[in-house]
Amino acid sequence: MKQPAPRVNGATPIHSASGSTFWVQVGAYRDTGAAGRLAKAVNGEILVVAEPPQGVTRTADSPLLRVRVGPFVERTQAVSRARDLQALGYKPFIAAGE
Repeated sequence: MKQPAPRVNGATPIHSASGSTFWVQVGAYRDTGAAGRLAKAVNGEILVVAEPPQGVTRTADSPLLRVRVGPFVERTQAVSRARDLQALGYKPFIAAGE
């Protein structure tokens, strides 16, 4: 069974009644400085991905750092925040779970 990625800042996720949460992913980096700057700029969190997604070959020794905003209980909240971030020039997408 795959375990959820560890969270860098240690915040406790909010879960909806169905047990799912929604995140707005703004970027993914191997460089901790770049990930940290983006997380600070968007008031987001950094989640460490220990293993690459299925079908993707790891090309570096550093883990992948996802910069996400959330979690949101309702998808509509995540969509609204993604639109705000898009208006600021980011290219976010909605990620469910984790």
